Amino acid sequence: MTSAALQKLNHATDFTTIEQQFLTLWNALQDAGQGALAFDLLFAGLNLEHFVSTLDHDPAMRTPEEQVIRDQLTATFQAFVAQANQVLAGIAVSKA
Repeated sequence: MTSAALQKLNHATDFTTIEQQFLTLWNALQDAGQGALAFDLLFAGLNLEHFVSTLDHDPAMRTPEEQVIRDQLTATFQAFVAQANQVLAGIAVSKA
């Protein structure tokens, strides 16, 4: 496989990983009756995923501004992931 093909595959894996993470948590939050947090997580995850999908597959070709935006979107998404994990852990403990 060529370097360009591997870069494209890695790029596709980046946004597939984001999607898998937020959909798994989104479903768990929905099942737990946490609709508002589920919506916030979904919005942050989709925003990050869709932005990442627009970036050049070669990280060297991405602008500094694009990296700053990606970092900001990632931080927002990770904050919602942490919040979701905390809420879900609390629900699991209260059911135990």
